[in-house]
Amino acid sequence: MPCKTSNLIQPRVATFHERSYGFRPGRSAHDAQKILFTNLSSRCNGIDKRVIELDIEKCFDRINHTTIMENLTAPKGIKMGIFRCLKAGINPKFPEQGTPQGGVVSPLLANIALNGIESVHHHQVEGAKKGKLAYPSVRYADDMVIILKPEDDATKILGEINKFLAKRGMKISDKKTKITAMTDGFDFLGWHFKVQTNGKFRCTPSVDN
Repeated sequence: MPCKTSNLIQPRVATFHERSYGFRPGRSAHDAQKILFTNLSSRCNGIDKRVIELDIEKCFDRINHTTIMENLTAPKGIKMGIFRCLKAGINPKFPEQGTPQGGVVSPLLANIALNGIESVHHHQVEGAKKGKLAYPSVRYADDMVIILKPEDDATKILGEINKFLAKRGMKISDKKTKITAMTDGFDFLGWHFKVQTNGKFRCTPSVDN
């Protein structure tokens, strides 16, 4: 006889944005690499595009505990465990913020705090899928690049991202965040991504790697 499950309580499942690739089951840095190729290849006019190399200032030091707990979907026991991890703290002067970088649960906490930042910049898909929204960004925990078309306003997008981060106790690092032409190339997740002057997309290990 088939097992009846209609009376069972179905658990709530936490879902992250589709453009988040770090520290998630079934996703990897290679999936992020593939998305960059898809958006920057010659068929997508990658030669005309730029990227925002986003750096969040002291991300793990500034993560807001209240934001984490309000956005966490988990059984009570797990929530209590994460709450205790947060309250173990890294700076006694700021008990309501921060988590140790390199800590066991820190990547998960970063994903919870930053989930949704991928939706800040989006555009309408043309052609057969007209009306559908596309999100030209890739995030791996607190590392993120946002792909810009020639007509995109980078200053406006960065302003919206700063508003998003401010609610979570964080802000953009003005010193490290850069807007880079694809013909100049950029490093991300151990690779160097670049579009050559002939329009061809190229991906090689970064010098540091």
